[in-house]
Amino acid sequence: QEALAEAVADATAQALIAKHREAVTYFAARDIYEAISKSPEGQAKSLLGTHTNAAAARWKSVLDAFRRKKLGWASEARVLIRNVSYEIPALKKQAAACEQQVADCTQRQATLTRMETGAKTRYAALLQELGIGGLDPRRELAALAAAELPKVYAELAQLLQR
Repeated sequence: QEALAEAVADATAQALIAKHREAVTYFAARDIYEAISKSPEGQAKSLLGTHTNAAAARWKSVLDAFRRKKLGWASEARVLIRNVSYEIPALKKQAAACEQQVADCTQRQATLTRMETGAKTRYAALLQELGIGGLDPRRELAALAAAELPKVYAELAQLLQR
């Protein structure tokens, strides 16, 4: 793998090599070869159709070896086994956590709905107690205060005169 990585000048191919440094699977080799062959150096070929770029030729031979020895099946079977063993249980655990979060949010929504209903009931009772309609509470309260204040002053004046 070190020898295969040395001659690569394409940044995309270098990133793919770095990503798959631990284990090069068939699909990783195919992606690296495609990245190299799309680069200007990798597109150069001889009259016989072989790559003149050493990195492209090496990765082409790696890809051909995978195909010739049917190693692509084995490497991808290993990836599938890893997915079944580790990634699928992790995804199931994540799905269970998401379902729990949805249940919690649904419960919270029901609680907030009950609180909203109680608040609306208390608001309506307070408006009825004050004797206002509730369309524009601030103005209605100001009008109520303007109407009631002279009466309160008159009562106060009578109490003080006695």
